[in-house]
Amino acid sequence: MGSSHTQAGIWNSTAHERAGTVTRHLVPVWQAMLDAVRLMPGMQHLDAGCGSGETSALAMARGASSCGLDCSEAMIDLARRTAPGAAFALGDLERLPYPDACFDAITACNSVHFAADPQAAVRELGRVARPAARIAITSVGTRADLDIRRVVFEPAFTLFDGPPPANPFILSEPGALEAMITGAGLSVVSNLKVLSETRWGDFEAAWAAWRTIGPVNAVMQKVGEDPVREAIKQAAAATIEDGEYVLRDWWHVAVATAG
Repeated sequence: MGSSHTQAGIWNSTAHERAGTVTRHLVPVWQAMLDAVRLMPGMQHLDAGCGSGETSALAMARGASSCGLDCSEAMIDLARRTAPGAAFALGDLERLPYPDACFDAITACNSVHFAADPQAAVRELGRVARPAARIAITSVGTRADLDIRRVVFEPAFTLFDGPPPANPFILSEPGALEAMITGAGLSVVSNLKVLSETRWGDFEAAWAAWRTIGPVNAVMQKVGEDPVREAIKQAAAATIEDGEYVLRDWWHVAVATAG
């Protein structure tokens, strides 16, 4: 069973709201990933787990051609509006609908850890990469690195009995992402951390963004919105600076090659 079976329902229901609130805060991460894969004009780029298409738009702004794949129909619809010149497809990370060795650069931001079989997903990224092509994969990192983990994810997950739905933490421990990459037969060539800072003027604005994040939405589908909102509100009080809710997140990016 591929990623789309479990993930599409989680992301479809909040796709439009997410695109309007959360995604703009990831621009520094996407730009750093495109730098890390050394994207140049004329290259063929793949964004694996493309969401609403922002990375493809950034890639095309650099003169590359871009393809994007996602499990969510709603996300793909948005992506086609965000980056109308890119080629988007609905599908699973574990079974990419592309021939061998067809991409010069690949990005996968916060997507591999949601795959039903993450190692198979990484192996597929290696399969469609041309020799010496770079692949940048971003994961949710440690508690020390990510305010969003401590303030948003963990308070929500305490309300759920059992493993968190849409678990973003499976590659969080130091070395786990790199071990996944080498286990899939790829080589790690570099690592970096990228800072994303988000600010909201009040809790309502912050909550409007946080409730659209897939794992949070998955918990709300199980236990209702009010308990999740209250748990996160209590945790978020610690982030207030000069009247604003401020999150500072250092995202972990591993860069690999299949050659």
